[in-house]
Amino acid sequence: MPSLSLGTSSTPAPTTFSHLLDALQARPQPALVYYSREASPRDDEAASGHSEQRVELSGRVLQNWTVKLIGLLLDEADLQAGDVVLIDTDVHWKSLAVALAASALGCEVQLRFAADADYALVVTDDPGSWEDSEALGQAELAALS
Repeated sequence: MPSLSLGTSSTPAPTTFSHLLDALQARPQPALVYYSREASPRDDEAASGHSEQRVELSGRVLQNWTVKLIGLLLDEADLQAGDVVLIDTDVHWKSLAVALAASALGCEVQLRFAADADYALVVTDDPGSWEDSEALGQAELAALS
C-alpha cells in the first residue's frame, strides 16, 4: 500500500491542490513509497512464491506524474470540475497519481463502483471487464498499465 509523506511536524500541511503540487515539486526526498507483492519465479523466493517490489517516488517525480496526468485527463477525457471518476484498479502508486490529478481538476474520485453514479471516466487495470458493460454507461474508459 502506498504511503505519502510531505514533510515534518514543523511544515504545515498543504490546504489546496496547488499547494500540494508545490510542496511535492520542492521535495527531492521520497514522498511516496510503494510496496507490492508479486508472483516470483526466483528460487530464493520459491517458498513464499512472492517477491516484494519497492518503488520510491520523490516529491518532484510524483508531482511530475500528476501534472502530466492532469494534462492527459483534460485533453483526452475532457474532464470538468464536478465530474465523477472511478478508479477501478488494485492499489498502486499510479492509481494514487490518477486520483491526485482528477482531484486537482475538481473531480469526485470514487474507488468503488456505485450503480447510481454517472461516471465521466473509468480508469481500470482490467479494461476487458468493462468492454460491452452497461455499467460503463457514457463514461470514457482508460486503461492503467
